[in-house]
Amino acid sequence: HPYLFSYPVNPSTSEMKIDQRLIRSSSKMGILHQLLEKLVKTKHKVLIFCQMTKILDIVEGYIRTFRREKYCRIDGSTSHEDRLKQLALYN
Repeated sequence: HPYLFSYPVNPSTSEMKIDQRLIRSSSKMGILHQLLEKLVKTKHKVLIFCQMTKILDIVEGYIRTFRREKYCRIDGSTSHEDRLKQLALYN
């Protein structure tokens, strides 16, 4: 995703700006957007796996800010206790 190298920043919060550009600037994000539309509508659970935490940051921003969906994030920095709680929430 192009936002790995440079991304627009919201001047008031200094956080990544999440809007339609995030989806339009990457065909993979466009496909993810389309898939999530259908899967969430039909009440499916979705698991996204990625080894790059920076990609997870982008996807997390998209899900939290743009879609306003519930999500759990587990990565290498997640403590064992939090990991167990999040897995229980997911299941």
